[in-house]
Amino acid sequence: MSCSPERMSSYRRHFEGTFAAPSTYPPRMLSPSPTRKETHQRSTSFTQGGGMMDRKAVSSRVGLGSSVSMGNLCFDMSMGHGPKLDLDAAAAENQTFIKARTSERQEMVNLNDRLAVYIEKASKYTQIDYIFSFIGYVRTLESKNKLLETEIEALRSRYTKPSGLRQLYEAQLKALTRDVEQMRVQRDMSVAAKEVVLGQLDALKAKCEEEVEARKKAKQDIETLRPDVDKATSAQIALEKHLEQLEAELAFMQKIHKEEIEELMQQIYSAACKVEASYELPDLSTALRQIQSQYDSIAAKNLQDMDTWYRSKFQDLSNTSTKHVESVRSVRDEITGHKRDVSMIFYLLPPVLNFFKIWFGARADSGQRTGIGLTEKEERVFRGSD
Repeated sequence: MSCSPERMSSYRRHFEGTFAAPSTYPPRMLSPSPTRKETHQRSTSFTQGGGMMDRKAVSSRVGLGSSVSMGNLCFDMSMGHGPKLDLDAAAAENQTFIKARTSERQEMVNLNDRLAVYIEKASKYTQIDYIFSFIGYVRTLESKNKLLETEIEALRSRYTKPSGLRQLYEAQLKALTRDVEQMRVQRDMSVAAKEVVLGQLDALKAKCEEEVEARKKAKQDIETLRPDVDKATSAQIALEKHLEQLEAELAFMQKIHKEEIEELMQQIYSAACKVEASYELPDLSTALRQIQSQYDSIAAKNLQDMDTWYRSKFQDLSNTSTKHVESVRSVRDEITGHKRDVSMIFYLLPPVLNFFKIWFGARADSGQRTGIGLTEKEERVFRGSD
């Protein structure tokens, strides 16, 4: 292998002045010249490995510079110098830095693996002392890599854990979010209760209007039926008086009829006695008894017919008056029920109206208190962020 600058590894050119002086290591002894094919393969692998090492060294320097700048920036911000801290931008930059460190670490592991393979291949063509010194240099780089990994872990734990101010803001935001959710739930419950009470109030109003209309209709029916009831009552009274008169007349006629029959019987007996005394006449007692029985049966039949007719008329009038009385009683019962419902509605309306007034006032006060509380919390959050 040639030691020309073109063939020299960029990794060695970068770190040649850092890990040792040229006099530290023994001079490289050239191995016997390999074939053209082997020389081409080794130079290609060496050049590729050196290019990747060079890129790794540059990225390592950039990462160290960025870590130093990030530390200075955080120190300046903690001391109150520089611009205001943007947590989201810092978190994004932190994630980018962590990803870059992770990729660099993986690349270093790959480079170490390739370097070990390269050392195994180069051990056939280089001196053992130079290989051992190079292995010591690799171990030094591994120790530095471990230090860098430790620094990465420290930075990662530093930037992934939220600061006390961020925790305070997050706690306040969570408390505010919880309060807002509770207020939203209370508002929804209040709106639902309001809808229910409004529905009940509308139902009560509709029922009250129906009861008022039914009361008016019942009053109108009473007014329309009152003349008929008065007429029926007066007709019933007149018929009762007429019935009493007819009963009195019937009793008087029966009394007169009995007296007349007794007088006729006395006259007949006296006439029969006189005729028997003067001359014998045919016995007319049987005929008189038959006539008397027929007359009694006719009188009883007439009396029974008259009684039946009067009783039927009186029953009809009684039924008519009973119907009117029952209708009047049912109308009175309906009026009483309507009065009771109306009084109950008027009794329930003032508490419902007072409840609505109190509820609307409490809702307005809670809205004002909620707005004032949210404004104060927002001002405290902005003052804390400033």
